[in-house]
Amino acid sequence: MEKLNVKALAVALGATWGFFVLCLGWVAGFGWGTRAVEVMSSVYIGYAPCFV
Repeated sequence: MEKLNVKALAVALGATWGFFVLCLGWVAGFGWGTRAVEVMSSVYIGYAPCFV
């Protein structure tokens, strides 16, 4: 069994999280998941549902 590559795991999780947050912002532009965006905006200042 091989060892876990911690740097590769960190990059993969970071990219996945970034893609999730991007998609959540886009979907919230249509009115879905607005509560989740409100919670995320308390952590990420300036985060809002938009396409830009």
